[in-house]
Amino acid sequence: MGVKLKSWRHSVKDTLKIQPGDTPNIVKARMGQDAVSQYNADDLDVLLDKWCDPKNQEYAAYMKALRAKNNTPHCTGSMSFARATHEETLSLGTTPTRAQAYITTHTKKDGDYANEVVRERCEMMKELLPTDPALTSSVTEGTVRWTPNNAYAQAHGNKPKYAARVRQVGPNVLPVRSSIHSYYTPSQARIRELEEERTQQRHALDEMAKQIEEQKSLIAEKYAIFKACFRQLEAMLDSTSGFAPHRGNAD
Repeated sequence: MGVKLKSWRHSVKDTLKIQPGDTPNIVKARMGQDAVSQYNADDLDVLLDKWCDPKNQEYAAYMKALRAKNNTPHCTGSMSFARATHEETLSLGTTPTRAQAYITTHTKKDGDYANEVVRERCEMMKELLPTDPALTSSVTEGTVRWTPNNAYAQAHGNKPKYAARVRQVGPNVLPVRSSIHSYYTPSQARIRELEEERTQQRHALDEMAKQIEEQKSLIAEKYAIFKACFRQLEAMLDSTSGFAPHRGNAD
């Protein structure tokens, strides 16, 4: 459901052709009343508020420029990878491996490739597919089957040089570290990070509690001293309350 909703939002945004400086009212006026009435009013308002936000547009432009640096463009067009993989699953009768999904999404309808880099990697993966351990694996992450040291990982060599969301893999990323291939789960790393933060916060709270106890002890000591001094003063006043000063006889 989430994947279909994401694809629908993408198609709507692509249809609206929102430009920098557009506001929701400007977009609606450009759409026309008939087109606006086709959408749920609340959903459309939420989407337009987000898409017309200057910060969101700036971020979208940054991500678009980042994607432009990718030297292995796919050939799926506006179709999402999840949808392409789903259709391949229906065709194969089983969940494809990541290498199979990569070859499918990076091969044109005429069987050609986007560029030589894609061609080299796809041909290498095709050679590795017969011995790909992911073919016999039941491990499924995201929308593909995979294992450590799968055909995709061998063909691509090292992990990406920049941080980004890895398509089709879901919450897990498979980096290649020399000859040892292991899973790296950002969610687990985040859990460990939160546990470390919680431990640090506990230590900070314990230290604060210790300081509070020290301050309480210091205040109690000062209060005891003040109380003793007050009692001494009170006793002195009581002892001098019946004292009458001596007055000499006046001649």
